[in-house]
Amino acid sequence: MKKIKILLLGIVSVFLLLGTAFAIEATPADREAIEKVCRQYLLDYDAAYLLGKEPTTDYFAPGLAAEYQAKKMETMKWNATLNRAQVEIDEVIAERLTVEAMEIDGDSAEVSVAWVCTYRYALDPNTFEGVGLDSEYGVGFCFRLLRQNGQWLICDIASGDDYDYVHRTQCAERYSFAPITEELLAKIDADIQSVMEKQKKELKIEEPETVLEPNTSNLYLDDLDTNAMASYAYNNAAKASPSSGDGVTPYYDFSLITGNYDCTNFISHCLLAGGASKNVSALMVGIITLFQIEPHRGLM
Repeated sequence: MKKIKILLLGIVSVFLLLGTAFAIEATPADREAIEKVCRQYLLDYDAAYLLGKEPTTDYFAPGLAAEYQAKKMETMKWNATLNRAQVEIDEVIAERLTVEAMEIDGDSAEVSVAWVCTYRYALDPNTFEGVGLDSEYGVGFCFRLLRQNGQWLICDIASGDDYDYVHRTQCAERYSFAPITEELLAKIDADIQSVMEKQKKELKIEEPETVLEPNTSNLYLDDLDTNAMASYAYNNAAKASPSSGDGVTPYYDFSLITGNYDCTNFISHCLLAGGASKNVSALMVGIITLFQIEPHRGLM
């Protein structure tokens, strides 16, 4: 009887072990999903590196490593914009992914791939003229992924590219999952800022002008004498020939132009009466101010 119990216990143990093995074995659907995520990252890698396009980052799992990878892609994007100003890449001809190894253990996975991209310059990159040439590059990548809520997400990437080699591994080795530190993230932030400033300088990109919004905190509004503006409007609204708002600028006679009215001109002289200078910003602020403070005088 004892031998039978031992035999049964052994059989149960074997089934449990087999069950565990079957539970962690990767399914074809897992492999397909993992390859799809890796491919999407690499397509974005090319788009940022070659064309300066904005990458997506919804395939990253939260964490410092993912933050580093996203920032690295942004750096590549800005550098590509500068490079395209010299020799534009006409098109990406082909992109090839080869999965060299894939190990899946439950909800985690590691994948090694080779990625080759063929593209064409718009011009000869050596002479900056003539017919564009085809070029090709290949890079190896090692991915670490996690399955979260049924979706495979990238949690880290070790690559053979120069940026990782110089900054992440500090020229120690390629294809290394070296730790991501706050110092490294600060360094890549500085790199992004540097290349952005370089782009503005070389491409002569000017910062957009800051437009003051009309509100009660505007300097223009604080400088205007709103009582004088309202008084001018009240005293001149019914006149056929209103007086000058500042006593210097003549009030144009719009009756000389068929089908035109002097509404805007009248408001302009209201502003002049309040001490406004002749510029568009003061005009807009003054119009809004005047209509807000004197509705009872028939101006609305």
